[in-house]
Amino acid sequence: MADATTIQLRRDGDTAEVSLVPPTGKPPTLDGSVLDALDEALGDVERTTPRLVVVRSAVDRYFCVGANIDALRTLDAETIGPWVRKGHDVFRRLERLPVPTIARVCGHAVGGGLELALSCDLIFCDTSARLGLTEASLGFVPGWGGTRRLPDRVGAATAKRLFFVADVLDGQAAKDVGLVDALHESPTSLDAAIAGYARRVCEMNAASLATMKAILNDASEAAHEANRKAEAHHSAACARDPDAAARLSAFLAKRSRNK
Repeated sequence: MADATTIQLRRDGDTAEVSLVPPTGKPPTLDGSVLDALDEALGDVERTTPRLVVVRSAVDRYFCVGANIDALRTLDAETIGPWVRKGHDVFRRLERLPVPTIARVCGHAVGGGLELALSCDLIFCDTSARLGLTEASLGFVPGWGGTRRLPDRVGAATAKRLFFVADVLDGQAAKDVGLVDALHESPTSLDAAIAGYARRVCEMNAASLATMKAILNDASEAAHEANRKAEAHHSAACARDPDAAARLSAFLAKRSRNK
């Protein structure tokens, strides 16, 4: 589809870049086909074993704004469970890659887009970054691990404070609460910082890094499975709520008018 986000995998020495490539003039979004393509790219990463993976957008105005409008139109109490499980499976595969992963965030990373970034080991951003889980404004809960990964990063109280009012943080505020690990002035300085960090990673023992990740991931396996079931269950409950249905309908109508 001409208006669909695509996934591009590129190798630069020991670093693999997984890029979300949006249609011209549009932000990267997620749907079933994009998740399939991301899953395929992650499989290629597993087979080719780079030393570090960078997940990024091909444009600096947006990282990813979550589900696209066509995907949102299909969601109801029956379809939202498989949607949640699919995203969980792909993002968990990203989380469990045996090499360090960095989300390179410029511009907006909201909803499922922030959940994608949270699935990486580290989040590096520039001052244009805008990050938030905004599902409450539509009457939903995060469905791809955000209810676990956000409080893991910033603490339960801060996660609640942000989610309860659908706050979107700028880069400095995100750095202050621990949501991002590094903040840089521009995409150029951000890229230089990632390249420098990648060089340092490549000086380390690859087996040691993979083992450390495996230990930490294994410790969270039970929590992940419980979180996936909880998000699927509560997402279905939200989809049955009349106010949520009205909010989603109004949002879709507004998006259609602004196309």
